[in-house]
Amino acid sequence: MSDDGFLESLFGKFYHDESLRPPPESGDGEAEDDSWDWHEALVDNAAYMIYERNHTTAQCPVSRKVRGGGVKQDFLQVTFCLSQPPHISYFCMSYTSRDPSQFRCEPTIFATEGNLAVIGLIHNWTLQNSPSCVYFVYRAPILGSQFPQLTLLPHPPSEVFPEQYESECQLGHNEIGILRYRSNSASKHLPFTPPTPTLSHNPAPALSRRRKSHTTGDDYDAYKIATLCYYGTNQYVLYIYDSVADAWSRTPTAFPRPQDAPPEHLCNRVITVGGAMGWVDLWHGILLCDVHVPSPAEEEESPGPRLLHYVPLPEPMQPDNDLRLHGFSSFFRDIAVVNGRIKFVDLQLHASPGSRTPNGWTAVTWSMAPGDSGFSKDGELNSCDLVNPMEPSLFVAHPTLSSHHDGVLYLMTKASMDDSVSQVIAVNMKNKEIERTAKYTTHREACMDFAYTRAIISNFLAPDSKGTTKRPGSVLQGSFRKKLPVINPSTHLPTMGDEGDAMDLE
Repeated sequence: MSDDGFLESLFGKFYHDESLRPPPESGDGEAEDDSWDWHEALVDNAAYMIYERNHTTAQCPVSRKVRGGGVKQDFLQVTFCLSQPPHISYFCMSYTSRDPSQFRCEPTIFATEGNLAVIGLIHNWTLQNSPSCVYFVYRAPILGSQFPQLTLLPHPPSEVFPEQYESECQLGHNEIGILRYRSNSASKHLPFTPPTPTLSHNPAPALSRRRKSHTTGDDYDAYKIATLCYYGTNQYVLYIYDSVADAWSRTPTAFPRPQDAPPEHLCNRVITVGGAMGWVDLWHGILLCDVHVPSPAEEEESPGPRLLHYVPLPEPMQPDNDLRLHGFSSFFRDIAVVNGRIKFVDLQLHASPGSRTPNGWTAVTWSMAPGDSGFSKDGELNSCDLVNPMEPSLFVAHPTLSSHHDGVLYLMTKASMDDSVSQVIAVNMKNKEIERTAKYTTHREACMDFAYTRAIISNFLAPDSKGTTKRPGSVLQGSFRKKLPVINPSTHLPTMGDEGDAMDLE
């Protein structure tokens, strides 16, 4: 038996067989739409463990010990296959040996910001000697002469943990944030206008600046990755990895007043606003903290905590009705930074008394500037007001705000909760119309919990007008124009790098 076959027989596998082939809609043969500006993509959370190469491919050399004392060397690679929303893009992760048994389960995107993505994975051969999950940073090029890079993110060492906690930190999915900054900036600070007067009042940077391609001078060459860990009542510790120092640090946090702390906070999303991050409990509120401004412990001899500020979210609209929807918070709610404002959406599915079938839906959007004390209502849309109506009995979930097109909301729709065939629709809330539709097969998890991540990394991976960034043999997944349909529940479908030194991960 081979070493890799031995590993799979010893530890087993927890990935879906469908992850070993591309999603069915990726080869639908429709014509590409040249109008896509690549500014935004919806990327499937979990990787397809297949060998694909195109101009987005990045590799990282990896070596590991095998039975008999030898060393096996291979290359881990990541490739993005991008399509215009609401089509769902996907990413592939594999070894050049093309053996999926080295993975215990599908690699997952943990966070994205700008040209960066943090991807976590579990190897069968690291379970007994390393942290259960290892993390890699995918870095799309910011200059036309560069290539994508894939690097191992060092795990927080034991010395950065509080003495009373001996276990190592595991970075949670959707619990880490990424802050990009300029390493050669004369200022130590990125300006951030907080929601309370206890922090600085500099204007927030222009987050909405877009580029036609990655060749036009994005100069954020450094980044920080941060997670906020809860250690008891009102006790949060901030862990930050700085790419310049190539090291993790630990900083205590505190609320301006103990009564400002939320009674509960379960983070399931992280946003970045200027030099701050917000750890979001989509049911309850946001914990905001400046992660780029040096803490008192870093500026002075005496230690001091970073301040946390809590901003409540609007109350959920979804009632406890006969639909019995008790899914994740992302089933109904989403948050994003759009044109420098924090935007929030809440979705409600309607149902007649005693019915387990939906009868339409309502989406409400809210927003706040970084200096505001709370959210103000922006707009509301009821499905019955759409100019091109959809079948009201469809289940609708995962409202996803566009970070590029203000007023556009993406929704996943299904005829039934356990149907593997669904579609994603792009709804213009201002014009009250369905702008685009796309098939999305959730064949790996036939439920509404399995979804995708909004990312602008596509903006850094767009080929230029001459296609000069496209590597030989690459295949670009395009976008597709479709005539707007009335959604039919009976069919569920529209009727119309650089290579560095080898990394030993054992």
